[in-house]
Formats: sequence, C-alpha cells, structure tokens
Amino acid sequence: MTLANFDDLGNIEIFTPTNGENEILERLDDAYTKVSEMSIAERQFLNGLIIRNKPKKLLELGVSSGGSSVIMLNAIRACPDAKLYSIDYLPYWYMNQDKKVGYIVDDYPNLKNQWELFGGGLALKFLDKIGSGIDFCMIDTAHSNPGEILDLLMVLPYLTEDAIVVFHDVNLHTAKYKKWQWSLTNNLLMSSIVGHKILQGNFNENAKWERAYFPNIGAVKIGKETTQNLYGIFNLLTIKWSYIPNKDEQLDIVEWVRKYYNAYFINYIETIFTYHNENFIKYGTKYRIKQYIKKVFGVKLIYKIRRMLKKCSS
Repeated sequence: MTLANFDDLGNIEIFTPTNGENEILERLDDAYTKVSEMSIAERQFLNGLIIRNKPKKLLELGVSSGGSSVIMLNAIRACPDAKLYSIDYLPYWYMNQDKKVGYIVDDYPNLKNQWELFGGGLALKFLDKIGSGIDFCMIDTAHSNPGEILDLLMVLPYLTEDAIVVFHDVNLHTAKYKKWQWSLTNNLLMSSIVGHKILQGNFNENAKWERAYFPNIGAVKIGKETTQNLYGIFNLLTIKWSYIPNKDEQLDIVEWVRKYYNAYFINYIETIFTYHNENFIKYGTKYRIKQYIKKVFGVKLIYKIRRMLKKCSS
C-alpha cells in the first residue's frame, strides 16, 4: 500500500459571497438586524446562496422573529415567481410570547407578497399544503437532539434531487459562550448527510459578531446519493435527546416514516421512540422541571436571571 497525498477537497465547495450579492442584502434597512440571530457573514452566506442559485420554491423551518425570513425574501425579490414558505413549531416568538412568530417581516410589507407563514406544530403538519418541488430549504430550529434530525427526515421527501439544505449554527458547540456546548445536532447532520457540502468561505473568527471558532453556517446539495444513504441520518437519533416529542407527535412521526421510508426505518423509528421514552421515564424528571419553569416564567426572563446570577458570582 502506498501513501497518498489527500490535497483534494472532493465533494466540497467553499462558498464566498460576491460584493454584488452583499450589496443586495445591504439595500435592506437594518430593523431586522436588531433581532437577527445570525452574524453579518452568516447573513451574507445565506443571501448569496439564494441569489446565485435562483431557487423557486423555498422552505424555512425555524422562523423565530423572522430575521432570516427577511433575508430570504429580499434575496428572491427580483424573481416574482419564487416563493418562501416558513414554518415554526410555535405560533409566537420564543423569546417573547407577546410577539407573533416572524413579526419583524411586518416591517417589510413590500416583501410579504412572496411569503406564506405556518406556525403551531411539527413541519409534517403543513408540508402537504406546501407540496413537493422544494429546491431550497433552511433548517434552523432546536439545535439539540432530535430537533433538526427529525425536521430533515420530514422534509426530505418534498425536496428536489438537487435541492440545497442550509443549516445554521453548525459549530455552535464551539461558541465562546459555554451554554451552547451541547448544541451538536447541526454539526452531526452536516457530517452525516451524503451530498455536495457547501462550506462558509467568508468566516472570520476574529470578527465582532462571530460566536464560534469555526464557520457556523453551511449547506448540503441533496442528490440521489443522499436518499441512498439514509442510515447515517436515522442513526443519529440513537444519540441522547434533550427533549422528547409528545405522544401524539410521536405517532405522527412514525406514520410519516411509514408513508415515505422502507420497513427497516419504520421499525428503527419505533424502536428509537421506545428507547428514548424509557430513558425519559428514568432520567427525565430534571428535564420536566426545566420545561415547566420555562413555560411559567418564559425564556427571556430565565436568560435575564442567569445573566444577573453570573454577574453576582463574578
């Protein structure tokens, strides 16, 4: 056996937005940037990918305040036959229950005619209304297992063979804020999906707004090889979960897998739920207490209390 020099990136593309693409993003007023959960470079990456690839049917999972929705809608503005469909599990902004999900898009009425928003349930609840032929998908939801893994499995049957799937916070676990150390889900997906990987070429770890040590947004162009290598995605679901879907949602997910995937994966998802349900019965008391506290006090107040306690202890 001879030694080889692996200096070829293979099925990997380094994507750097052009100045012209960035200028289209910069035409927006900066109202959305105040609630955006992306760095400037990440926003440019998402914007550039859309402008350069010219998708017609776009899907966004995880809307939050609507910051990324504004970016995507602005990027398709010059293509009147393009449309963005956005889905969020919650009907309200997770940081403030008094604000509806995607509320910041209301500040850009000239963009809303190419937008349809769905909120209040798993993605599978709305996908039949949206239909197939999705050629660009942004997944930015839980950042913890099983979150985006299940999201991807729901969406895959509706994607075109050459669709681009973007994941935000793919290296959030390397962030300079310790609380994100277990946010591994999107990194695992970027590593496990077989397809053409598109990596962030405009990352600067020393920039003011970068939170991670490595590029924190990436994409995969889906191909036939993706659906021929589903085991790597399903197998991620055996890793420890941070939360568990409720019983009705579990039944809906199993039926979804039964509808689109083969018998092996149907049995696999049923066993996965059995396994994690047993684990949550044994070890889930602490999790349930945390979820109850979040529900009663709200995420925003909890973050505020954490910051105050941190200041007191320093």
